[in-house]
Amino acid sequence: MMPGLAVFGILFSPGTASVAETTGTPPATIEAGRDWIPLAAKPWIEPGSALDFSSVIPRHEPAGTFGRVVAVGDHFEFEGLPGVKQRFYGVNVCRDSCTPSTPEAAERFAANLARVGYNTVRVHHHERWLLEKDGNFAGLADYAVPDAECMDRFDDFVHACIRHGIYITTDLYVSRRIPWRDLGIDEEGFAKGARYKIMCAFWEPAYSNLCAWSRNFLTHVNPYTGRSLAEEPALCSIALINEGNLGVYGIDMLKETHGVMEAWEKWCASRNRAGLAFPDRTDDPELARFLADAEMRLANRLRAFLRDELGCKAPISSINRGYSPVQYQLVRQKCFDYVDAHFYVDHPKYIGEQRWRLPSRCDNRNPMRGDRHGVPEIAFRRLLDKPFCVSEWNYASPGRYRGMGGMVMGAIGALQDWDGMWRFAWSAGIDDVEKPETMPMHYWEMCRDPLSLATERAALCLFLRGDIASLSTECPVVLDEDALLDPDGDAPECDAREWRRAAWMAKVGTLVVKGREQAETNKFSADFSTPASQVFAELAARGADKPGNGAVSIDQDAGMILVNTPRTCGGFAEGGRHVAGALEFSSDSPATIWASALDGKPLTESARILVTHLTDLQNTGARFADADRSILLDWGRLPHLVRAGEAKVELKLQCQLPIADNSFRVFALGTDGRRECELPSDWSPAAGILRFTASVRQPFGACLYYEIVRDSPP
Repeated sequence: MMPGLAVFGILFSPGTASVAETTGTPPATIEAGRDWIPLAAKPWIEPGSALDFSSVIPRHEPAGTFGRVVAVGDHFEFEGLPGVKQRFYGVNVCRDSCTPSTPEAAERFAANLARVGYNTVRVHHHERWLLEKDGNFAGLADYAVPDAECMDRFDDFVHACIRHGIYITTDLYVSRRIPWRDLGIDEEGFAKGARYKIMCAFWEPAYSNLCAWSRNFLTHVNPYTGRSLAEEPALCSIALINEGNLGVYGIDMLKETHGVMEAWEKWCASRNRAGLAFPDRTDDPELARFLADAEMRLANRLRAFLRDELGCKAPISSINRGYSPVQYQLVRQKCFDYVDAHFYVDHPKYIGEQRWRLPSRCDNRNPMRGDRHGVPEIAFRRLLDKPFCVSEWNYASPGRYRGMGGMVMGAIGALQDWDGMWRFAWSAGIDDVEKPETMPMHYWEMCRDPLSLATERAALCLFLRGDIASLSTECPVVLDEDALLDPDGDAPECDAREWRRAAWMAKVGTLVVKGREQAETNKFSADFSTPASQVFAELAARGADKPGNGAVSIDQDAGMILVNTPRTCGGFAEGGRHVAGALEFSSDSPATIWASALDGKPLTESARILVTHLTDLQNTGARFADADRSILLDWGRLPHLVRAGEAKVELKLQCQLPIADNSFRVFALGTDGRRECELPSDWSPAAGILRFTASVRQPFGACLYYEIVRDSPP
């Protein structure tokens, strides 16, 4: 280990400033007390409770009832329900959490996912635990053949998900390690994942290895369904190589990977540019065109393999991370059924010598402040004539603004009319799915973070239930196919940084056409470099100058967002009094507060309403290097602690029948949805207003949820 600076027992790399030099503030430790209230971890949702969304969000059981998922134009449909758009919202299930230890554990897990409201899961980082039940790669006879016992447990989990109406998506390659010698290279040890991903496009033994694993995985017949994954109608989509964009790992990795330089020389020769030096930066236009060609060849080969050899008809995508010059839009247009992307807020930055190890830095900045209004850069990777999915996204822990995540992304996804969204992640291991109540919060795992999990109800209502309508105006960046191939053209990233916030007012993305004159005449288009003032002037001229067509309010200076729809109202604010449609709230601290009707009726007419009040949540003993909590030194332990806070809540409830006083009741809920206690409330029949106080501090401990129920009229 290289010498470094020890701070609080943690090694900082040479050249990294000390904690005091970096932050200028004293360290902070989270402990129970006046400001932090213990929360009882109850991750198993009570059937029929206000947190059981299995009947709140429209669904069908089993998954696959209406036939295969197909891409039709810019959306998904079921073969058996032509003309009806379908959306998917779910979560990543990782590692050995895809292989619960017993059928009973698989059933309990799948049932709980359905009660959250999910209709899909992404099986992810699964290969290692399908090869060997303890996740130990060493000494396997064949690194492309799943273990029979592991596959049986996986089959059980898939079957349980399907029974509960949960569709499956996955990747051909995520993180399976392969011995160098299996790739025809005389070296000890295993090929690293990043290098293997590149080799699949340039080194034939790597491609053959990928096909061998994919054949074994996808054609294995699940004894509980009687079908293989390749023929499973509940397989809603499949990605080729997870985060395998060929330029994302840098120039050095490309140069050092088998087959790349030989391919570069052949490519240059075919373009009468023999002898051209390999680029020294990833934003080089020649590199973008070279890699786009390689991506296209790989995608076409794998598509033919899946369709023709394996009979897998699920929609296909890939190149979902990072490096994304405009030339990659041509690959997405010609090779994929849908576009996929990944996006994070407060993704950790690792300060020490190892990734995935503390200490780590979190920006902890309000995403709604500034002129981008929380819109992810991936919005412009979308092709407006194909479905768009975000198979990984999260507002990561311990970020203090993650309580707004579900509302912001649910609203953006619905307004943009995206087609699928998967949180990363529900779980990282089997303990997360069999005894989540014992697991303290970590970066990603939803089952360990009751606050992040609470935000899912906003996303589910806004995006999957469709509480906020999609935008009708489109503002595409039109890309000429010939220009993308022009050897003298440039290669900008697919991101309109200066006018990204237009995604709140119009559908944004790109269109690849053969000649700009073929662009649809009823849309105005812009370039990535078009001045923001020009874009917004065009939008205003078309009556699209209000976020969400008036359903969203944003104050970039205050970092505030409010959402007003008939069935869901609320928002995030740093404090103060705010009105969002039928909901009015006054908060004494930064909080995300919203109300959603649970019976499908407008809030003003609903007989059952869920109110959520989120401040912040950390582990007991979580230790930070600074008062701003930007550098995490120690995750801490259970119980979870919730930041104390109160909100005065008013709901306008327009009763259509005479209702006696006290006909509304308000209950504080546990995180399993059980009613813990009834709260005092004030119902004013003449004004049609119900008032109560949402307080984190309750007799049973911290509270995140409240249920409002209306008694039947006399």
